[in-house]
Amino acid sequence: MDEFKALKYIHHCIYHDNKQPTVRGIAQALERRSSRSGFRALNLLMKRGLVYRDENGYICMREDVTDCSAKLVIIDKEASG
Repeated sequence: MDEFKALKYIHHCIYHDNKQPTVRGIAQALERRSSRSGFRALNLLMKRGLVYRDENGYICMREDVTDCSAKLVIIDKEASG
């Protein structure tokens, strides 16, 4: 569920606020105090291919993941396998 909250925050920043999401902002969206939590969530989303950094280092979402109103199923590979 944390991945979805982080993804929703990133989507809101990029498509509604027209600003780059921050690691600290991701942590706050997850109701965590440590920016490391935001960094770990961002890295997990990048590892799963849901977000990426462009050539300028900006956080971007894949085109097919930009609609956060759709139900997104995130499979935990460690738990399933």
